[in-house]
Amino acid sequence: MHEAMTTRVTLQRDPTEAGEARRHVAQACSGLARDVVEIAQLLTTELVANAIDHGAGEITLDITRASRDLRVDVIDAAPGRPRIGRAGAYQTHGRGMLIVESLASAWGVEPPSGDRQKSVWFKLRTAGGRG
Repeated sequence: MHEAMTTRVTLQRDPTEAGEARRHVAQACSGLARDVVEIAQLLTTELVANAIDHGAGEITLDITRASRDLRVDVIDAAPGRPRIGRAGAYQTHGRGMLIVESLASAWGVEPPSGDRQKSVWFKLRTAGGRG
């Protein structure tokens, strides 16, 4: 694969949309190693859940597959940045961004600017070398 290919999906503000997002990620990852696909789906679920719970406006999922990496952006209209939580041992929420930080090759937030909305993204390496 020489050029990056991007898939863009609009998601509803509904918890069931995480499953839709996982399905699109799996399709975009066709032919990649199973562990890469599963990690991409897990991290996508975390970012989509954050956008549903803490975001605003429409949610857009961009999945960009290049020759050596996969980048997933979850875009919404809320200006706030996700935080890495310090959940207690018995709490069921608050670990999503810790999971993203632990498993992604890189991740970040592009704040809103002009007509561009906030994007929370992660990258995974999909082939040898640096992604």
